[in-house]
Amino acid sequence: MEWLQANGASLVDKAGQAVDVASLDGKVVAFYFSSSWCGDCTVFTPYLVDFYDVVKDKGFEIVFVSSDEDEEKRAAYMAKSHGTWLSLRHEGDKDLRGELKRKYGACAGREQGPLGVSVRREGI
Repeated sequence: MEWLQANGASLVDKAGQAVDVASLDGKVVAFYFSSSWCGDCTVFTPYLVDFYDVVKDKGFEIVFVSSDEDEEKRAAYMAKSHGTWLSLRHEGDKDLRGELKRKYGACAGREQGPLGVSVRREGI
């Protein structure tokens, strides 16, 4: 994902270990905009885990874009509920996460104004 590399993204795995963005080269990448406090997200995430288990070895990767308040909440949510996919770090990637949220209109309602998201998709 040249765009992520060009913007200095810092990816981590579920255990919090750094992962080179180049590992996404040649893969279909889905961004998962979610947070631990979002009820719909916590209902949907187990279904995404099941889907990911089927496709993860077929050139498909998920990158979690968190709307949690801090790194500890992002990491705890990943450890408890997420599959073995990747995540943007919370600290240090705030601007990049905001840019992705603006680009796709995928943000929490309380983030819409501060991020300058003019058209927001329903939910995160």
